[in-house]
Amino acid sequence: MTTENWITVAGLAASAIISAAGLYLAPKLAIRAALRSRMTIKGPNNNAFFRFAERQPEVLKAIDQIAVGFTNLFTAVTKPESSVETETLFLLSSAIYTEYEEIVTLATSDYGFGATKLLRALYERIATTLYLMKNPGKVMQFKEYSDVHWYKLLAEADRNGTGKQLSDDRRKEIMSNLEAVRARFSSYACDKCKDKEELRGSWTRLPPPDQASQLHEQLRLLSFHGYLMPTFFLHTTDWGISRQLVHYVDGTKMFRHPALERDYAEKAIVVASNLMRFFAAGFSEFFKLNLDKECANIQQAIDSIGNELRPAP
Repeated sequence: MTTENWITVAGLAASAIISAAGLYLAPKLAIRAALRSRMTIKGPNNNAFFRFAERQPEVLKAIDQIAVGFTNLFTAVTKPESSVETETLFLLSSAIYTEYEEIVTLATSDYGFGATKLLRALYERIATTLYLMKNPGKVMQFKEYSDVHWYKLLAEADRNGTGKQLSDDRRKEIMSNLEAVRARFSSYACDKCKDKEELRGSWTRLPPPDQASQLHEQLRLLSFHGYLMPTFFLHTTDWGISRQLVHYVDGTKMFRHPALERDYAEKAIVVASNLMRFFAAGFSEFFKLNLDKECANIQQAIDSIGNELRPAP
């Protein structure tokens, strides 16, 4: 990848979070269901961001400061070592910043539960990327699991009948690639099933929280709010649906009350920003940027967000 291409990718990934700070106002369709009595539909509404800006001007300044800091970190990677490992980790890093931007955009528009669900993706990507930065020899293992993904897509296409549209050459290519990596990603179905191997569900046996345990204790602690709880919201669970209810004294219930959305939105910004704290340090260290001032500015902005949205008692 040429220097110009790296800078282009960096610029796209680290585009200032102006979208979350006012220039991008996503249409909002908020459904508030009073479950016992009626359903109320409000939408589209572009005023949520302005209300957030009025409530939390210092938070927006901190978000801008984070955006500037990451822009400087990304654009500093002008002459990276040309290797599969480096390119993969840079692109993963670009995706991390984009996901942070998406969370902040949702949260500042009062989509608290939407922002919370995306925390799971951000946590996994940060934990995995930093784990791979610490263990670059595992990057090829990470990439080779794509051959398993292609096979799973082919298997589903065959089940629903769309696989017949695939050319014979492409089908042979997918199966050939799978056989080349099958042994590395297979394990016995159970301890007593030594005659039957199955493809594993991931490129590694270490789930993201366990990857985080090998990186930093505080990153592992963030898995509660940044990974497990968002997973319960992301999947169809009674716990996740129940947490979105407000109970009134007269026995009525409201689904996704605006105040509850705002509370989760603020929590999502705090958790996401603290996850980015670890990413900034790891990115700078891996690419040997020596930009201590930029990292300190990012850390300061993240502290400011925490102080504004979740002040200490």
